[in-house]
Amino acid sequence: MHPSLLPDYQHLHSHAQRLLQCADALSHSVSKVEDSYWEHMAEQCIETLLLSDESSIIEQLFQYLNEHQLTEHLEIIASLLEGCSESISLEDAQGQRYDALLISIPITAWTRYSLPEGPMDSELTHALEQQLHQHVLAPKVRVALHPELLCFEDVPHNLHQARQLLESLAKQALGLHGKSTTKLPPRSQHPTLLADARFVLAVIAAPSGLPLFAWQQSKERALTKQVAILNTWQQHSQELFAGLFTGCQTEYWLPNAFHANNRVAEQHLRPLNLKATVTWLQTVAQVPKGQLTAILAACGQEQIEEYRIGFCVTDSDVVIHGCIWPLLDPDDQSDTLAQISELLKELDSGDVLLLP
Repeated sequence: MHPSLLPDYQHLHSHAQRLLQCADALSHSVSKVEDSYWEHMAEQCIETLLLSDESSIIEQLFQYLNEHQLTEHLEIIASLLEGCSESISLEDAQGQRYDALLISIPITAWTRYSLPEGPMDSELTHALEQQLHQHVLAPKVRVALHPELLCFEDVPHNLHQARQLLESLAKQALGLHGKSTTKLPPRSQHPTLLADARFVLAVIAAPSGLPLFAWQQSKERALTKQVAILNTWQQHSQELFAGLFTGCQTEYWLPNAFHANNRVAEQHLRPLNLKATVTWLQTVAQVPKGQLTAILAACGQEQIEEYRIGFCVTDSDVVIHGCIWPLLDPDDQSDTLAQISELLKELDSGDVLLLP
């Protein structure tokens, strides 16, 4: 065996070097036992980085991986970093060990008015917790909710902040202190959007070795059970949040791991944002159906990162509104244009023009 050498990495921080070496070893490991060893070594290094909030070290490492197109190493490290920032093991006051996971409850919505955000009252928080227990979580799972409705700008901005919130809410869930002492970043000023996402964050904790989610204990295929739970969750969430989202078109998604659900929200927000833009132009701006020209431009530096969609009234070259369709995965490029074109056709917007 003649393994390829890693490009020079001596300029990286020592912790980044060690993490890269573990990822490289994992990429060549051929047994579960060796995988577990290298994952454990990598996680020890990540723990040090997360506790010290050395985000610049991680950013420098990702820059190195991207520059040298070390895709497999990047995926390994990203997965380990996300896992360590959103999950921990800890003991309650009686010495029972629990596995805790930071989750998010995503809501995508659009409206002609404004979307709600900020603190939720105790009645809604309690009802949401009960709904989690009834429909989503396995028995014996404990929950601690962060009682705010957050937008993308308000959720933890980096891995260190996610880990801080996880630890604080996990202790709250296990009764190790009365309430969350971790504050999220100060609420930022952000533009009012026609379509956006909202999140409720929580930590769930189960005795080590026991399932966290209801679909883990089902005899059915897990994905089949998830779909059934999602349908039930959406129905009850519509009723639960109706008072907050008055005048909004909402979609409720399955509570799950924090980082993965951020991507779920981004994915579902793309068509919703396009639909909101066209609907706003056709209703508020009173442009008749079929009288818009959608101009699509692929944007990015070394590769396509997003499509920018501008709208003109037919026979005019003045862009009156627009939206962005970001690419979240390299595989997105293959069918994104077809998705956008099909949705515009369904909305009866009019002509579609792709810029070279």
